Amino acid sequence: MSLFPAYSEILSEGRNEENKELGNILPITSEGQERSWLNNSSYTPAEPKDNIGSSHDEENKGKEIEKKCERSDSRYKKKKKRDKKDKSYRHKRKINKKSHLGNIQPNILENDPFYEDKKQERGNFLVDTLHRPAVPKYDKHSRYFKRYRYMKEKFKKERKVRRYFILVSRKDDNKSIDYNDDAGAKEEDLTRTTEDFNRKLANNPTDVDVWLQYIQFQDTVFDFEKIYRRNPMGGERVTSERKLAIVERAIQKNPASELLLEERLELCERLWPVDRLAEECVRALAQEPGNFAWWRSLIRTTRNSVARCTAPGVLQVFSKAISRISQLRLHRPDLVIEQDILRLLLECGLFLQQAGLWEQLWMLLQMYLSLSLTASGQFTVPAIQLDDKLREQEDSVVSSGLPLSVLWLRVEKLRAGYHFLPDPNCDSDPQRVVFSDDMSGLLQPVMSVELRLPLVVSCLVLLKVPLLPCRHSTLKCLGVLDISSAINNAETLLAAFYQSGISTPTDCRYLSGCEELVVEPQYMKQQPGQSEYLSWLVAVMQHCAELLPQTESVVVHVWTLRLYGLLCRRLGGEVVKHARTHAKQLLKQQQFRENLLLYAEYALLERETGDLAKACKVLETALNMPRSKTSEPELHYTLLSRRLVDCLLLKDHLTEKRLVDCLLLKDHLTEKDNVVRVLTSLVDEQPVSEVAVKRSLAKWQQQTAALVERYSPLAAEHLTVAMALTPHLLVEWLACHSVLLYVTQSVWEATSLLQHHIDLISCSPNTLGSLWVEQLSEVLVDLLYTHTLHTQSSYGPLRDTLVKAISMFPNNLTLLNILATIETRSGGGGTPLWKLVSHFPSSAPLARLVLVFVVRHRLASYIIEDSVGGTHYLKNLLRQLTSERKTRECPLILRLALQLAAVTESAVQIKATFYKCLQACPWVKAFYMDAVKFLPEELSEIQDLLIEKELRLHTTPEELEILRD
Repeated sequence: MSLFPAYSEILSEGRNEENKELGNILPITSEGQERSWLNNSSYTPAEPKDNIGSSHDEENKGKEIEKKCERSDSRYKKKKKRDKKDKSYRHKRKINKKSHLGNIQPNILENDPFYEDKKQERGNFLVDTLHRPAVPKYDKHSRYFKRYRYMKEKFKKERKVRRYFILVSRKDDNKSIDYNDDAGAKEEDLTRTTEDFNRKLANNPTDVDVWLQYIQFQDTVFDFEKIYRRNPMGGERVTSERKLAIVERAIQKNPASELLLEERLELCERLWPVDRLAEECVRALAQEPGNFAWWRSLIRTTRNSVARCTAPGVLQVFSKAISRISQLRLHRPDLVIEQDILRLLLECGLFLQQAGLWEQLWMLLQMYLSLSLTASGQFTVPAIQLDDKLREQEDSVVSSGLPLSVLWLRVEKLRAGYHFLPDPNCDSDPQRVVFSDDMSGLLQPVMSVELRLPLVVSCLVLLKVPLLPCRHSTLKCLGVLDISSAINNAETLLAAFYQSGISTPTDCRYLSGCEELVVEPQYMKQQPGQSEYLSWLVAVMQHCAELLPQTESVVVHVWTLRLYGLLCRRLGGEVVKHARTHAKQLLKQQQFRENLLLYAEYALLERETGDLAKACKVLETALNMPRSKTSEPELHYTLLSRRLVDCLLLKDHLTEKRLVDCLLLKDHLTEKDNVVRVLTSLVDEQPVSEVAVKRSLAKWQQQTAALVERYSPLAAEHLTVAMALTPHLLVEWLACHSVLLYVTQSVWEATSLLQHHIDLISCSPNTLGSLWVEQLSEVLVDLLYTHTLHTQSSYGPLRDTLVKAISMFPNNLTLLNILATIETRSGGGGTPLWKLVSHFPSSAPLARLVLVFVVRHRLASYIIEDSVGGTHYLKNLLRQLTSERKTRECPLILRLALQLAAVTESAVQIKATFYKCLQACPWVKAFYMDAVKFLPEELSEIQDLLIEKELRLHTTPEELEILRD
């Protein structure tokens, strides 16, 4: 019997139940006696100091440890570092891995790229409070990692991603677009497009246009691989090889296609070594000696190679090409042969001009003009004696005490500005001694009457006379766009200043730095030799006009007056006096006294000098002259009326602007009544009234429809140089009709009329219709530009019209100038630079050149705080242009890149840019002159390169030392 009955009642119950209920409260003593009777709320028994207990207690302690591990997120405390030598703490607790992994493994699939940790273990953010061995370790080779593949991805080396990328996660609703899905869709589109090309070419393998489109489509494939594939195989070279394989397959189906052959040769120049390409050209010319494309490729191979390029070597290849093509007169029409000779003459002349060999250039041009234009074979221009003036200026430069590099550069430019004509009696400079026998290998007769004017125009272009106005159709007709290095002279950009419409003349501020690109001899800058070269150039133009028939001579005289007008607005001073004297003497000649075209150009000359009243008086006098019975009187009177209307509206706008500034606009009487009177007089002789204006508008509408119906069939005619440089009745009539609608109704009625006829006229390349569309586009842009400036409205419609017109005629400097003006005008531009680049097509060297000037002007004007970023943008743009197909050999763009490097880079980078320019065009002397300016310490090396390439060198280092002494 128990001493304590309460204790005996507890013992009568099952020990297992007691342990479950009171196990944590009443531990068992060593004697096996329980102390539940001592349980009291005011008394808590102390824990025993020994670890000896039953197996049941050890099991309970293990459960407590597991519970503590599960609640570790809220119980992390900073633990003291344990001594590594203390081995009593180094024990490992065995855990059932299968049961433990089953508690934490997420519910995911194998294909999921990632999983969400919804448990939010906050202890992971407190890693700095954990110490070994409390910091968890994970073995990536464990069964847990092998089972779930997504964990393996975490331990792979991360690849560098692109700066602009798309990161889209899969959501439960599956509404997001995955990056890979986008790539797959684009790849399917490319595959479908490739199948369409293959189907078209299988059905019609003789379609050259489809072959060319398929070749260009490979660039789209390359862009896709570059964007959506991290490592496109081979890059651009593999793409070029793919193109070459397609071209060769296309040539097998179309062996007579010149376009495919030119494409193949361009790809071969990019892929093949120079020696292999030269051997291929020689082999092909042995079979086809009259193939112009193969001859041009052989010339480019010799000229563009730094190792093979020398002036006599390149001229020898030109001589072989011209003589071999000329021998085919018995097998081909003379006109075709002489057109090829004229194209080779233009390219050869550009080479001589860019190499600085002006004496040889003038001798060659003089021989061609003498043989083709004169019966006696003598084309003589009065020589200019400038040795005394040159000697005085040289003495002043030499005695200035400048450094040797600056001294050589100034003396070289002085002599280049004066010594541009050959002198057989010169003893000091052997390169000035040029005889006709030296250039006879390049001479072949051009006797076709149709090619006399193109020959004169080509010669004047080689003498740095810009085309006024400079149109895409004219450049294409002359063959200038077929020569990659043709945009070489800063004088070409002078055409941007030419303007004959109703809008206010632009100041072309964005071209402020083009004078630094001028190369002697020149007439743009007030420097020694400028007036002498201009006088000699005008004399050459006048002599050429005298040797041509009257209708063609008027074209050259008009060109001369336009050049004078351009220089009057730019230079002023003595040029204005010489221009007026030249125009009056021309109109006093018997054969030109009744020529209304010359009167119209003389009025434009007065307008350029700033005398609008005198210009209007000249035009009104010409309109009141008795109508001659010569050819095309309707064209002449329409042209005079248009010029008069332009002057009246310009005078009205300028007067209104001046009165607005003086707050006197309410007393202003506009010139619009005079404009209506002039335009209605072309269809009706009645006095001007409201009824008469409505009747005149109806007559204008009828006559316009009749005129369009009569001239529309002529739009398909092949465009000639004479057509490109003469006015056309359809264009002048539509211009006058649109101005009448602009004055009497609204600008939108006028633009609607012009846009309707632009869409109506057939516009195939190298046709008369393309010229008409280009001229009508100029009129349309001129009206919109005038309306925008006059009403201060949005530039949106004007910009959209300009972008559309430039996409069709990308080398039209009139359109490019207006777009550049509104993009650089204070408060008028605003198109972001990344978007502005797309407005200037990459296929046009003139458009890309204007783009560089626009970007440079905007960065200099607006980005003052971030000058480094602007410099990087311009640098990247020039790097892109120097690698594009159409502009990588443009000397002006390469020189702009060299100038930028001189301002922003070190001497090592400047030298690297200089050698890059030489690698593209090693025969251009302007590169060497700029390099001496930017790298004066490399003077001797640059002079050695000039001597090695046998380019024009007026001053040798030895002669300069003698002059200094």
